[in-house]
Amino acid sequence: MKDQEFYAAILEKTIPASSFDHKAHLHFAFIAIKKMGVDLAKTVICNAIKEFAGFVGFPGKYDEPLTQASIEILSDFMEKSEDRDFDSFLSQFPALLVDFKGLIKEKLAL
Repeated sequence: MKDQEFYAAILEKTIPASSFDHKAHLHFAFIAIKKMGVDLAKTVICNAIKEFAGFVGFPGKYDEPLTQASIEILSDFMEKSEDRDFDSFLSQFPALLVDFKGLIKEKLAL
């Protein structure tokens, strides 16, 4: 699925809930930040994830501070990269997939 199709599927809630895993959250945020910059993207990302969680029956699973911190972390890594392709970007920064909890703990400790 191409980036714009994937982005639209999240906004339209047509992607299966089982497919909206951590990597998909990052991918959605990556596209949004590229598309509109981090400041505008924060609102879009937070609203979309919150709405998606409610739509699939898990409204309590959404965590605003965690989502905000995640967006800031992703944006920080994006500023260090010239990759425009999500998979190439993840290859450059594998910690986003394998140690995201560590990155969150580090960010929230600041």
